[in-house]
Amino acid sequence: MSVLLPSYTPQYAGYVGYRGLVNEWDLDPETAAIFTERFVFYQFPNSHILQYVIPGENESLVPGERRFNWVWYVNYDETTELPQILTDKHGKRRDFSVPPGLIAPSVEQAMRSYANRVLVAPFQKLIAATKEPFVQAILDLGVPQMAFDRVALVGDAAFIPRPHTAASTSKAAANAIALVDALIDHQDVSEALSAWEGDQLALGMRLWKHGQALGEQSQFIYGTERWEGEL
Repeated sequence: MSVLLPSYTPQYAGYVGYRGLVNEWDLDPETAAIFTERFVFYQFPNSHILQYVIPGENESLVPGERRFNWVWYVNYDETTELPQILTDKHGKRRDFSVPPGLIAPSVEQAMRSYANRVLVAPFQKLIAATKEPFVQAILDLGVPQMAFDRVALVGDAAFIPRPHTAASTSKAAANAIALVDALIDHQDVSEALSAWEGDQLALGMRLWKHGQALGEQSQFIYGTERWEGEL
C-alpha cells in the first residue's frame, strides 16, 4: 500500500486495545461461569472491555479447557503517552503493537493498576489471571483506489475498520472471493480489477465509517481523557 499510495498511511484513532488470553481453569469457578457461553461487555465512560470464549490447547472446546479472550479499549494521547505504551521491555519502539511477553513492566503494571481502579470485579480477576497481555494501537485507514492495472489491494492493506466492527477478516475474504469471480468473468486482468473495485471500495468505506462511529461513541463521549472513576 505504501508503494502504491504513499500519501495514505494508518492513522492512530486515539486509543489502544489491551488484549489477553486466560485459561478457563485459571479462574475461580464463579468468575469463569460469568464468562462462559456469553459475550460479556462492561462499558463505562470513555472505555469498554469485552470477552468471549475461544478454543483452548489443541483446539479443545471441552468445558474447563477453553480460553477466555478479552480486549480492553483505553485512551492515550498520541504525543505524550502512546510512545511509552508502544516501547517494549527491551526499549524498542514498536510501530503499532507490542506482542505477548514484551510489554514494558511499567506499562503492564500501570494497566493492571488502572484495571483495579475502574473495572468490575470479574474483569479485574480476568486481567489479574492474564500472564502475558499485549497491546495494539487502534488505527484508521481508508483509500480511494484498490485496483492498479494488474495489482489489487485487499484486506487491511486497503481499509482498516476498527475492531468494534468484527469485520476485518470477513472483509478480506469478501475481497478475495469477489476478485476470483471477477477474474473468472473477465479474461483481461485489468478489466477484471476495474469491474471488481467499485463494490469493494463501497464495502471498505462502509465498514471504515461504521467502525469510526462505534469508536467515537465508545471512547470520546466525555472528551478524550481516561476515566478515573468520577464524572
